[in-house]
This record gives sequence, C-alpha cells and structure tokens, in this order.
Amino acid sequence: MKFFLKLNSSFKIAILTYLVSLVGFLALLFLFFIGHMDIPLGAILAGAIIGSTNLIVGFIEKSNANKDTGVLAVIFVGVRTFIILGIMVVLALMYYRWGMPYFNIISFVAVYTVNIIITVIVHIKERR
Repeated sequence: MKFFLKLNSSFKIAILTYLVSLVGFLALLFLFFIGHMDIPLGAILAGAIIGSTNLIVGFIEKSNANKDTGVLAVIFVGVRTFIILGIMVVLALMYYRWGMPYFNIISFVAVYTVNIIITVIVHIKERR
C-alpha cells in the first residue's frame, strides 16, 4: 500500500484502470458462454489501451519532474484523446458496418467513463 501511495497520479490512475477493467472482464466472463464474447473483450481492450496511455503519461510526467515545463505531457494528453476516439470509430465501424463484432463499443465507452471517474477521484484525493 505504501508503494501505491508514493506513485504520481497518472500511475495510480493506470493501476486502478487496469484493476477495474480486469474485474469487469472477470464479472462479464459468463457472456462468453451465451454468445456475447464481444462485451468482455471490449472491456478488457479498453482497460488495456486506456491504462497504457495513462502509464505513458505517468512516465512523461516523471521525466518532466526535473524541468519546469510539462509541454510533452499536455501534448500527449491531446494525442491520447485522438487515439481513444480513433479506436472508438474503428470499433464502431467493425461492429456496425463491417459485421465483425469482436469488441463491443458500449463496454469500451463504459470503461472509459469509469477511467474518467477514477481520474476525478484520484485528483480530488491528491488535493487533500
């Protein structure tokens, strides 16, 4: 627990996002057996991508700790937004246009929403 508390906020968000998406995947695992494997796969894909982008932001923030500017972190936040939106567009095209329902876009958006909630909670806790 002490290790987790010493991390910067982006690393905490990444770890919590990974854990929440893993728990969500395990909770939705029964859907594999009733023919809806796209829902848990969408959740685990979202957790992996969104958690990894938060991890990259954490490493960027750690490398910028010595410098006064956080320009690279701000740029990557914009890049991360375009990456996530691009993946959502590709998932929607795969699901609704191309007939390849491998990853559910609704579960992807749900994990992204949970990530936003985790981000808000972590930043509120860091302010205290």
